[in-house]
Order: sequence, then C-alpha cells, then structure tokens
Amino acid sequence: MSTQPVVTPNTPHLAGRKPLTALSQWTVAALAALILMLIDLQVGIVGQFSPPLALVLGLPALAVAVLLLATRWRWAPLLAVLYWILLVVVNVPYIRHDLAHPEYFNPFAFTVIVLVLAVVGLVAGVGATIQNYRGPRAAETDNGRRRLPAWFRPLLWSLAGLCLGALLVGALPRATSGATVSAGTLAALPTLTAAQIRFAPTELRVKAGEIVALRLENRDNTPHSFNIDAFNVHIEMPPGESSLALFKASTPGIYTFYCDVPGHREAGMVGTLIVEP
Repeated sequence: MSTQPVVTPNTPHLAGRKPLTALSQWTVAALAALILMLIDLQVGIVGQFSPPLALVLGLPALAVAVLLLATRWRWAPLLAVLYWILLVVVNVPYIRHDLAHPEYFNPFAFTVIVLVLAVVGLVAGVGATIQNYRGPRAAETDNGRRRLPAWFRPLLWSLAGLCLGALLVGALPRATSGATVSAGTLAALPTLTAAQIRFAPTELRVKAGEIVALRLENRDNTPHSFNIDAFNVHIEMPPGESSLALFKASTPGIYTFYCDVPGHREAGMVGTLIVEP
C-alpha cells in the first residue's frame, strides 16, 4: 500500500491571507508614527485635547492604517498617498511658519519630523501600490513578501540625516533682540496673558498720545504674537516666557490686536484696543 506524501503549501495565497509587502508595512508604520506625533502634539506641545487634530488628522490616518492591515486591499496604499498629500497641502501655512521659526524648537521639531514621515509615507505608498498592481514577481522572497527596493534604505538613511541636522540647527541657542527692561520693571507693568490660544483681557483701554507698555506673558507651550497693524506693532511671544510691548497709541479709535500664528486668530486669539481721546 503506497502513501501519498503530504504537501504543505508554501505560497501565501494557499497558506492563508497574503502578507503585507515590505513597502506596505512602511506605509502603515509612517501612519502609526504620525498618530503618535499627533498625541505628543496635544499632550506635550498644545497641552490640551484638540478635536480638529484628533478627528480631522488622526482619525483618517488610523482608518487607512486599519484598512491596510485588515483587508490587504491592493489600492489601500494609494489612500495613504492621498492622505499625506492632503495633510501637507492643507497645512502649508503652519508648515511655513514653523520652519521659519526654528527658535521655537517644539513646533519646529514636530513639523520637521512630520515632513519626513510624509516623504516616507508617500514613497512607500506609491511603491506598494505599484507592487500590488503588478502582482507576485520574481522580487518576492520565499515567504511571499516582496523585498524592499534597493534604493529605499538609502532614502531612509538620507531622510534620517536631514531630520537630525535640522533638529540640531533648531536646538542652537539664539541671541534675543528688541527692547528689554529689568525683570522687576517688567513684572510691574500691566499684563496681557496668552493661554489656551486666548488673550486675557480681550479689551485694553489707553489714552491717545501716551506710550503704552505691556508685559506679554505666554503661558502656552506654543509660540504666540501680539500685533496691532494700525500702530505697526508686531511682537513675538515665546512659549512660557514674558516679553515687552512698547508703542505709542497716536490716534483715537477702536483697533484689533491679534496673534498672527497660523490658525490662532481664527481660533479666537483676538482682542480690542480702545484708544480714548
């Protein structure tokens, strides 16, 4: 009596669900890293829960990552590509501001790292989509997972080097400029506080022709600014620090002061300056 040998299938489509390709794994990894960065942004930088960050940015990233892991749909990496493109395009004003102010290290570092993740996610997503479209080829390993292209690892190392260099530049100490007073004099001045992306008070009253001196106190972990266009006042408010606003209210009227960091004015960081005759 002859026995038939038992043949164990070693191809992924016979043994079970097809595993993720290496590029698809990097696509998921980039999305997962972004979600962790968004959590760090809310906890460590903003200091409060932000529904737009969680729902508009975090939830779609989580949905695409879960779709990739759960369904193995071959076009899912393309959704990740579209997500990264929209993320960068929608946030161009914030990206420009953060990159132009490396002295504010936390938001600068966040933006640099997210841009690196965007490049990784875009490249990996496009590559994974092409691999999935072409189907199994000779580039597969024995266990059915397509290898990383030869150029992908050098790309990762190059991006890591650029990221590290940018972070080192952002960490360099910088000299302060502008009007300064002693700590005692600054502490005695009327205070305008920035906290949780709001000014307090939201109304200031001064007399026309007088020199206005204010202590600007930023209690947030993010940078703010104090601006009154009519009097050419544009003063930076570094996170967690006090600064001086010194200007002459020359003309009676009602004026708006605001923070010009992208999104802060729209979030309600405005107030009214009333210059009385």
